[in-house]
Amino acid sequence: VDVSGLRLPLEFKPQAEDGRRVTYGIRPSALDRLPSPTPSSIAGHIEVIEPTGDELYAHVQAGKIRLHVALAGRPAVKVGDPIVLLPRPGTVHLFDAKSGMRLETK
Repeated sequence: VDVSGLRLPLEFKPQAEDGRRVTYGIRPSALDRLPSPTPSSIAGHIEVIEPTGDELYAHVQAGKIRLHVALAGRPAVKVGDPIVLLPRPGTVHLFDAKSGMRLETK
């Protein structure tokens, strides 16, 4: 799915017509960090780091969108670092941009 010029991975076909405005939803803990890019990964850079307990939250700028990711184990990352992310299978949801209702999958 294309979001603000960034191609985001989608493992299912939503039950919606082409061109419909949608919101791409994924929880911060459902984004895995990869060591290198893959055809379906999301590349960006870290803009903000929020350490919390045994993990940290990173605000990642990827193209024109900002993602929030929870990184377990408090890895040694810093602001400005590149990062490659991949949603875990089965964790992405699409929502109708007008109603906010979750779209069914085929």
